[in-house]
Amino acid sequence: MRITRNKPQTLDGYADPTQPNIPIPDMVIVVGDLPDDELMELFNTFTSWADFLAVESVKANLVEEQYEDEMTELKAQFVADGKDLNRDRARAEISDEMHELRLRLRTFKNVRKLLEAKFGNCDRNAKALSRELTRRTTIAEGDRGRRYGP
Repeated sequence: MRITRNKPQTLDGYADPTQPNIPIPDMVIVVGDLPDDELMELFNTFTSWADFLAVESVKANLVEEQYEDEMTELKAQFVADGKDLNRDRARAEISDEMHELRLRLRTFKNVRKLLEAKFGNCDRNAKALSRELTRRTTIAEGDRGRRYGP
């Protein structure tokens, strides 16, 4: 679920990562069997997805905070002019506006949790592929040394 539309730049001056054009791939069980080009492509895909999902998770968290602020403001509006604080708080809690805000907050909390889970999976897979890339680079450097001498 996309939280916001793509904007060229955010307030911090950096462009948000765009959603990769391909779906999140399944992780290969034996990465050692992959050819180098497929390994690198898979690594780049997982890294791109992890970058995108991390930012989307933060955006969902910001929306959560916005809804929490709106709930606080709504409660304050109910008790600001009232004479019976407990009754006014209760009216705020059972109001249609509060119900709607709670539903929206719950939705974005669930979206954030899902984004965080997907980010974690992509990040772990990218790290596993990175280890394999490092292993292959180390092996290649060792072969070069043997081939060309000291």
